[in-house]
Amino acid sequence: MRGLPSDMKLAVLYSGGKDSNYAMYTMMKAGHEIQCLLTVRPSSVESMLFHYPNVWHTDLQSESLGIPLLANSTRKGEDELDSLSDLVERALSSHEIEGVVTGGVKSEYQKGRFEKVFTSHGLIGVNPLWGIDEQVYLRELVMAKFKVIITRVAAQGLGPEWLGVELDLERIERLLALAKKNRFNPSFEGGEGETFVLDMPFFRKEILVVDAEKTWEKDEGTLNIKKATLRDKSDYVREDKRGPSISY
Repeated sequence: MRGLPSDMKLAVLYSGGKDSNYAMYTMMKAGHEIQCLLTVRPSSVESMLFHYPNVWHTDLQSESLGIPLLANSTRKGEDELDSLSDLVERALSSHEIEGVVTGGVKSEYQKGRFEKVFTSHGLIGVNPLWGIDEQVYLRELVMAKFKVIITRVAAQGLGPEWLGVELDLERIERLLALAKKNRFNPSFEGGEGETFVLDMPFFRKEILVVDAEKTWEKDEGTLNIKKATLRDKSDYVREDKRGPSISY
């Protein structure tokens, strides 16, 4: 990113989804050092600030990356920003960090609140995806060999058939067409959907979904990953891109 010192030591506000992973990937490729991952686990999907579906599996991603994870779970009614502030304090006490990376694309609501927490601790907020062309970004995910599955949908035009789907170039084009037709954000920045990353270039092992379940109510649904494990990438042969086996 322009304007940043080189070789910064950073934490990542980490949800396990595509945006936080791609933001981290961008900073690692630029030569910055990721000291730790910070995960706030909200009490429900109703959170306006933090990713909820399958966020409890960020421990597997942390293990695959070889980067320590600091996590907080919030209860209903608790201030989620207080939980984030506590995580930042813990990170500062255990790691040498200068800033916190987020995967924000265009949400001023989230960006402003997060950066207020970071600056209160003397840190800068780093937003490498801010303002990115979302169509270009989605295609870059696939070209960079990210293995991303959709774990939640909540937008007109996206039905239960999208849950558990792995994004490839063909599916991204379908998603972009649906987004244009139904006027939703294709990168899901407005809560239209959520994702989970099973593999990316800096993962030492990939995540295998052993058991998952779809839930659907009215016009929205979630893929709940009930069991997942790590496996060596050498053991993985991409024979089928339909996503993990789903139980109903």
